[in-house]
Amino acid sequence: MAKVSVFCPCSERLTSELDDTVSLELSSFPETITDPNTLHIQPDLNFCNQCQAVRCRKCIELEVVTKYCPRCLHEMKPEYSFCSRNCLDCPTCGNNLIVLPNKNTMTCSMSCSTCDYIYTSEALDKLRPMARVVKTEQNKRESMRMFSDLQKFYLQQRQLELGNEDIPKSIVTEYSKMKVKEYGIYEFMRRSTVRALDEETVESFARLANNESILSYDIGLGDSSRFKSEALPLQTKLRCKYAKRCKACRSSLMKPDHDPTSVKFYKLSNAIDTLPSIRVYPNPNNNTDTSMTPGSIASFVLVVQNALDSDINVNLSAYTELPGGFHQVQLPKSSFTLHRKPQSYTKLEVLIDCTPSIELSRGTKASRVALMNRPVIDYSDDHMVYEHRQNYIVVPMKVVIHENSQPQTTVKVPILVSFKGEDIAVAFWCVLELGQCCAAA
Repeated sequence: MAKVSVFCPCSERLTSELDDTVSLELSSFPETITDPNTLHIQPDLNFCNQCQAVRCRKCIELEVVTKYCPRCLHEMKPEYSFCSRNCLDCPTCGNNLIVLPNKNTMTCSMSCSTCDYIYTSEALDKLRPMARVVKTEQNKRESMRMFSDLQKFYLQQRQLELGNEDIPKSIVTEYSKMKVKEYGIYEFMRRSTVRALDEETVESFARLANNESILSYDIGLGDSSRFKSEALPLQTKLRCKYAKRCKACRSSLMKPDHDPTSVKFYKLSNAIDTLPSIRVYPNPNNNTDTSMTPGSIASFVLVVQNALDSDINVNLSAYTELPGGFHQVQLPKSSFTLHRKPQSYTKLEVLIDCTPSIELSRGTKASRVALMNRPVIDYSDDHMVYEHRQNYIVVPMKVVIHENSQPQTTVKVPILVSFKGEDIAVAFWCVLELGQCCAAA
């Protein structure tokens, strides 16, 4: 089956003047339809009933409904980014850590459920969430203290530059001494901790220059116990439930329930539930030419299915001369009416009855019986409607491959789909990717 993408016009260039004469004509070909970033599959799009248009990820605005932990499913405050309870992740593989308390030593042992990572906390004077314990131990490390000192230094420097008078005189005096001394930063870099890191870096560069790290096998097979004992567990990142709004009219497109365990939606407006579904298949007739060589005519089968609860009138339009390297399309049947979809698909008979014959297989008894009861379709006649039942129609489609098409390039066909129903009238562009062009024999 060919890939069908829906074009979103949000990236089109806006003009100061609006010309209504070409708004619904094929002469107004979208300029950005050749951009792959403007093409989306139908399940990824929303539909705004107020604007009567499709909405992609650029056209919508996300709003955080709730933040929750994916491990314990506990709701967190909006300002939190990590779980504040006992949910921790392994720093080696990222899986969940199992926390086991030790009453004798008043410590907690955290082990990974997948790898051999083990970490033991410091002695606890009282029960506290493990996330807070890990955060406290992280703040005690020398690297964090160095970062805090550096952050405090630049913050005070910024306050001095802005003329803040609330800084104590002792801090101002120390800052003036550091500013007068040209070797203040040099002395700071000569601290023992920084000097040790610099010496280790110099040694590593020396080993790399002498090719010792390449010729020695103990680099990759070294003992990882030091890493296991020093690496702190990672706090579990929170997940969000988002609501969607249209940027143009600010109407709600999707609003889920705030409960993390709930799959309920108070508002849900998807394009797949509004726009007609379009699917393309190669012509199953063996006598039909399906090879796509430059200058040839390839035959396909086009399926259009209604997704609304009301009847709609559909009109398919295509260019006779296409810019941008597209190919010409021939549609013998371009205007038709589709009935409403069934109220429920819970019954197997209803689901099979609403499935085109070209999509039915003979793998089940119900599908075989349905194919036997339906009339045989002659796909060799490309001037007739192959099938028209329930809420779908199957029509022929021919594509004239461009003569200048290069081999191994994707054959793309744009089609303008317009439909009108009860309280709705929409037109949108579809791009059909039919496969790769073959070299001429």
